[in-house]
Amino acid sequence: MGFAFVLYKPLYLLNEIPNVSYRDEIEAMMPIVLNGDLSKIT
Repeated sequence: MGFAFVLYKPLYLLNEIPNVSYRDEIEAMMPIVLNGDLSKIT
């Protein structure tokens, strides 16, 4: 995720951001949360 982020690539998560210790870092990268709906991929 970090490598894609520094290359300005869109980040997609298939499901919600999990409750893990590094959740803040994931949120800071502003991923697009698909919630299982692959039609949201642009």
